[in-house]
Amino acid sequence: MELSERKGRILATITETYIVTGEPVGSKYLSASAGFRVSSATLRNEMAELSEMGFLEQPHTSAGRIPSQNGFRYYIDRLMGLYEPSSVDIFRIRSRMDSNEGDPQKLLASAASVLAEMTGCAAIVTTPYSAGSHIRRTDLVPLGGRNVMMVVSVSNGTLKSRICRCDNEVSYEMIDLFYKIAASAFADRAPEEITLPLVQTLAASLGDHAFEMAPLLTAFADAAREAAVTDVLTAGLSNILRHRDFEGRGASLQEFLRNRSNAVRLLRAGTDGQVRVILGSENRCRELLNASVVCAGYSAHGREAGMLGIVGPMRMDYAAVVPLVRYIAGLVGAMLDENTE
Repeated sequence: MELSERKGRILATITETYIVTGEPVGSKYLSASAGFRVSSATLRNEMAELSEMGFLEQPHTSAGRIPSQNGFRYYIDRLMGLYEPSSVDIFRIRSRMDSNEGDPQKLLASAASVLAEMTGCAAIVTTPYSAGSHIRRTDLVPLGGRNVMMVVSVSNGTLKSRICRCDNEVSYEMIDLFYKIAASAFADRAPEEITLPLVQTLAASLGDHAFEMAPLLTAFADAAREAAVTDVLTAGLSNILRHRDFEGRGASLQEFLRNRSNAVRLLRAGTDGQVRVILGSENRCRELLNASVVCAGYSAHGREAGMLGIVGPMRMDYAAVVPLVRYIAGLVGAMLDENTE
């Protein structure tokens, strides 16, 4: 349904004013403060028609109107302008995330933290999905004596490490043999394929070297198994309680978001390579009936690797939030690429 230019302007003005004030907007405000060069009676008629069309609602205690879920959807899809992050915002984001660029887990945690702080909402970030990924590289870092650090790099940007204590002092020959085994048996395999039975079978085939290789192979299997699991990082869950829109529902929404499977399902609903805004009942969860989700995928090496997003009230500043989510998703992907390279 296409609105006339005037109806669209009225809906946009009411929506943007309501986002800022949280109060219903009346025809007198539109006539006096929003620059409409028509009478209050004309504005009231237009607002009544917008209400009949399902774009506005009238709280029973007020003569003013607020946008309905359909009104927000029309505004977001057809009327809203976008405010790109300012140079100050970009500096703030980069300064927080650059310090964690070398550690993917910390990088994603800092992305969640920045999203929560800058939007005042709850932020959710998934670690990279393992589906379609493969082992890109394995490194051993001798720590002296019998100790060595195992570092496993996956094509989706995941990096996992394990400290391994060997039964004998670590030698160049041991490291060289492990690299040969890793190159022939593990390179380009999916993380979930590296099972303990596979490693045990491989160790048994090494003859006299089985004993000395067993701790290294077990550490590798542990790191690969962890890399195959999609984790969920959250930040700012306490922000939920600060929004009056969630009064009486904040605690149940917090509990919903703490559940890992709920969070993964919530974000996967938005995987299409673009920023998505999912409003209220579009989420199909009763805990989210008065909430919105703004989410986007981040990529690693040219393919979608994971998701990040925020959960907040339907009355949020989408014009600022959507570009912010898009920018941080792009930055995460670029940093993961740099890290694995």
